[in-house]
Amino acid sequence: MLGPSREREKLDPNRIERIENKIRGTLKNCIVKDGWPQYESIYVHLESLSKEILKDKKEWIDSSDVFSIFYDFAYEAIKAVTGEQSASEGNLWDEILGEHNSQVLTDKLRDYLLSIPREFYAYLPLPGITKNLPTPIIFSQDTSIVSFMEADQVPGGYHRSLLSPENKLDLGKVYIKQRMVGHASRRLENAGNKITINKFKIILQQGMAKGLFKQTREGIAGLGLFGLLTHHQIKKLTIVSIDEGFAEPKTTTAELPIDLCRLLGNLDISWDNEAIKSSNDQNQLDKFITAILAKPIQLIEFPGDEATRVKAAIAWCFDSYIVENQTLAFLQVCIGLEALLGDITYNGNLTETLADRCAYLVSNNIKGRRAIKKNFKELYEARSKLVHGNATELDSNQLGHLDWGKSILEYAIFKEIRHLEFGST
Repeated sequence: MLGPSREREKLDPNRIERIENKIRGTLKNCIVKDGWPQYESIYVHLESLSKEILKDKKEWIDSSDVFSIFYDFAYEAIKAVTGEQSASEGNLWDEILGEHNSQVLTDKLRDYLLSIPREFYAYLPLPGITKNLPTPIIFSQDTSIVSFMEADQVPGGYHRSLLSPENKLDLGKVYIKQRMVGHASRRLENAGNKITINKFKIILQQGMAKGLFKQTREGIAGLGLFGLLTHHQIKKLTIVSIDEGFAEPKTTTAELPIDLCRLLGNLDISWDNEAIKSSNDQNQLDKFITAILAKPIQLIEFPGDEATRVKAAIAWCFDSYIVENQTLAFLQVCIGLEALLGDITYNGNLTETLADRCAYLVSNNIKGRRAIKKNFKELYEARSKLVHGNATELDSNQLGHLDWGKSILEYAIFKEIRHLEFGST
């Protein structure tokens, strides 16, 4: 049973009826094979339903989400009637569910779609943390760091068996918890998952740049011939979303990109940092982490064009950390600098403008600005060769541009965050 829908109360009753009729039409035309709705039997009706729903829901979902929601609800309804292992076939409404169950499914789909945007909680894993953290560490109403030491603490329930060894949320692991609004989806392309990951990137990039997190040696999968190391083992990780607006909390998972999984599996707290050691010894680690991440959390929750530019720059900077291809990382750093320093309406010399802005943002004296402008122009000469096809990758002499670009982008981000006026928050 879904929670109360304020969104539904806002809609014209005639529109609710149209939506319900489109759902009913989809279900009545749905053919099931091997326990699954067949796309060709429903896509015309679902497209029509999607267009109706997206008139006022496109900020949170897209057409693919509407299709995914239909499949999820229909599959659960089929399982409830035919059993877990059944490979049922036939018309969904008349032959499998019957009139009563079909109308129940219609109501559930209608209520869920109309209830979007919904509140849910997204949990992103930090599996590489090797020591217990004092949790929860609460940064704001929307963001915290949590872990679960007992099974009854796990949102959505904790279940382990030989047949189902994978846990959606695991005991003793650390997660960044975010309150989200929208639709908890299995699709990384979903708007809510994109926002969740971008917020995650801000926390991680700022935590790494400030020395809270550090990358450790990658885990080795095993030994090959003659004892030589073979390959790196990258564990699949997921966003786990919990929607508590059901009779039983509904858990949804979305698999994270492999590059991000690689980083997360090898990202730990900088336990050898003297400030972290001292705060941990004094049982003040939660306060230390809160202080380190206070500004990034404020940035996450701060609106406005200037904050949006900084957030975009952080996302590009973070992506340059996790990609293996150094040429691509170099281009991501350049895009991050343009996001931070650029001007959409400016049509003059881009390199000169960016170099000037970077120099005046980062340095406080003439000599320092002159050096920054020189290095910046060399950076953009290398960029120009790559994007215009005169080079396909950075040569050994240009790799220093990547390191310099990353460091200057990180510092420029710090300076811009300080300039933002967060107000009393």
